[in-house]
Amino acid sequence: MEKKKQPEQDTARMLENLLGNLPGLVYRCSCDPQYTMLYLSHGCFQLTGWQGEELLGNQKIAFQDLIVEEDRDMVWQTVMEGVNNKKRFEINYRIQTKAGRIKWVWERGNGIFNEETGDLEFLEGFITDTTQNQITNKNLADREKRLREILKVVDIGILFADDAGIILDANKAFLEMTGFDSEDIIHNKATALARKLLKPDDFSKTLPVIMELLSGKEVSPKVLTFNKRILRITFSIAQSERITVFFTDITRHKEFEDHILHAKIKTEESDRLKTTFLANMSHEIRTPMNGIVGFTELLRDSDLSEEEKHRYIDIIHSNSEQLLRVINDILDISRIEAGRLGIFPHRFDPFVMLR
Repeated sequence: MEKKKQPEQDTARMLENLLGNLPGLVYRCSCDPQYTMLYLSHGCFQLTGWQGEELLGNQKIAFQDLIVEEDRDMVWQTVMEGVNNKKRFEINYRIQTKAGRIKWVWERGNGIFNEETGDLEFLEGFITDTTQNQITNKNLADREKRLREILKVVDIGILFADDAGIILDANKAFLEMTGFDSEDIIHNKATALARKLLKPDDFSKTLPVIMELLSGKEVSPKVLTFNKRILRITFSIAQSERITVFFTDITRHKEFEDHILHAKIKTEESDRLKTTFLANMSHEIRTPMNGIVGFTELLRDSDLSEEEKHRYIDIIHSNSEQLLRVINDILDISRIEAGRLGIFPHRFDPFVMLR
């Protein structure tokens, strides 16, 4: 008889070791609101902080008391739904350990029915700790929520596509830039969108760029004009082979650049004209000045007649007036640059001006 029991004992011990090595606990319990435990594997202590013997038969505490109160109705309804439909049930809920720590657990179980009578005998299943997974999932969900909030307010258009060129999503800024609705582009091919965005000639030039991008190659930024807007497009390929395309509206930037360039050209032209003007003024100043200096030297000759002296003085006076007009013109140029030149209309003799 001992020889017959030995294989059974070895099998039981092997199963117990296997169950004890699982990252959680295996249970058998009555189908009652207390979940009265009939069997618990060694993983019970690691998961709950309670020894299995303390939970068996509700000796010190019932398993239901471990379940966070807010989750108890949900757990019981899920279990009963599985039992009534004779299907497996899966539940995520929270328990409180003996030390008072809250843990998230995942349970999978099913009802065991009598083959002859069809009556429910007990529940069997497996419970494991998913706290870290829940924390990770919550962090990911929070991060995704924050990113989506950022995508809503950022003024850069962003388009997401997979490595097959199918558009997965687009933010609000992109839709406003292009005038499309999300239903018009999501789940469509990027080539179809490019055909709508671009003129035929530009599309034929852009198609090879899209093909390079889908093949995983790096693509330099591009600039296109659409709907009277100038858009700068940059590309990024993530490790997950998801393609992100950024559309930046640089219309105002280009207008500012054009304004700066135009102002630069005008400034250079102004400098050129000013240089020419100064060269001319230098000539205009030297001419009457030379006349003034020259005829002043001639007046020193004591042999000059009175008539010659008066004629030289008249020439000096005429050149002085001419020099004064040139100086006034220079002052007028300064007033023009300062925005202070006034216009004062008056009568004049055209013959005198021409002479």
